[in-house]
Amino acid sequence: MIASRTNGPAAAFLSFMVLALPAWAQTDTPIATAPPQALEAAPVQQPAEPEAPAAVVREFQPGMQQSSTVQVGALGRSEGGPAGLLDESNGGLGETLWSGSSRADVIGLLEKLPLRSPAPSLRDLARRLLLTRAEAPSGPSDKAFLTARLKKMLEGGMVEEAAIIAANARIADDAGFARAQADAILIAGHGEAACGDATALRLSSAEPFWIELRAYCYWAAGDSDMYDLTRTVMSAQDLSDGVFDILFDDVRNGTKDIPDPIDNLTALHLFLMTRAGIPVDAVMLARLGVGAAIKDSRPPPLPASDGKDPILAVASALASGIAPPDDALARLPTLADPANPEGGHAALLLGLTRAMGMALPKRADESLNSLAATAWPGRRPAPVLMDRIAQARHSGSRRGEALLTMLVAIGSRGPGDLAPDVTLQLVQLLKDIGPAGSADAFARDAILLYRAPQWSNVPPAPTQH
Repeated sequence: MIASRTNGPAAAFLSFMVLALPAWAQTDTPIATAPPQALEAAPVQQPAEPEAPAAVVREFQPGMQQSSTVQVGALGRSEGGPAGLLDESNGGLGETLWSGSSRADVIGLLEKLPLRSPAPSLRDLARRLLLTRAEAPSGPSDKAFLTARLKKMLEGGMVEEAAIIAANARIADDAGFARAQADAILIAGHGEAACGDATALRLSSAEPFWIELRAYCYWAAGDSDMYDLTRTVMSAQDLSDGVFDILFDDVRNGTKDIPDPIDNLTALHLFLMTRAGIPVDAVMLARLGVGAAIKDSRPPPLPASDGKDPILAVASALASGIAPPDDALARLPTLADPANPEGGHAALLLGLTRAMGMALPKRADESLNSLAATAWPGRRPAPVLMDRIAQARHSGSRRGEALLTMLVAIGSRGPGDLAPDVTLQLVQLLKDIGPAGSADAFARDAILLYRAPQWSNVPPAPTQH
């Protein structure tokens, strides 16, 4: 507990009162709460990038997600029932997505998950991994899996989705999760949920953040006696936050005084700013780990093909989802020579033609196995990640871990500069275990993003570090 700066019996009494307030609250005027589905639509003004896609998460309905009580300890006990917004009926990847994986290992990968890949197929897959309603992986960890998920959602600008999941989840005796849960709700600007059961730790914690939230909630509920008592304790314990006081006064008085500076910005500060009508900028959000909504950008189209360049002719057809002309395919094996600067590109297109279920001329089909086994030039993910993908893929149960490792291995640069044989391995992975259509979508992105020097409108590969 935070040490008091008062002396004598008064200090001891007020210190006792900090923890006694919850019991008094149960016998006095109750705090007005609302069920999670009553989340009000008062989100923070996020600095979303232009053309941000509309949310595809279903509107919350009673029964959509079950709450669960859970403890996360050194023994790695289960986090309880599944938490998420997507199931197999609306794009989810299944409740057994993380079956067989270690919680600590998956959290480590999740924290490295790139969310802003130039490939739409990879952005979609990352989002589905985060939002799928699935059992958490098992095993010991220093944090809950859902805590890591909520933080990653906020990083990707999925503020509303994080708030809905947070408002409906319960993990007992986990202060780290409780704070991430409250942060998600407050950043989304949901006042009733901020003072509901999801933030019950405010009634027992002696930490300044929770006591400040307690004071706000008593005031919002019109409980002047408990509000006055809480503020008395805050003052006696020297817990008053000057930023909180100014912003809280803004909310109560309809003013817009902005503290300067805000050295220790919290989600509660952001929430009060929203309540007072004070604009919240991208810098403030970034300080709390919140990113802008991800833009639904698409790779540029390929140049028009006149049929003379077989590589461009095949690439254009595959990117459009149609079978390439046989004469162009028949010319690719000759070009698919490691000594040819375009050899890897030709081999990639031959491999993707087969992977996308389209017929190859006999000679091209016969040459493909050796071409796919060639170590072509290009960026190669760390061998430990490729090994991990293979192990998870063949385990029979670690499907989510294999997909997550794949996204981490590809990285934020996308597939454009990957070695062709690596791209073909990853397409095959998605055909084996990925959601329906993901392999073809990734193949088309790989085609559109491939960096070929003779195509002037395709940007050069970034420098490797």
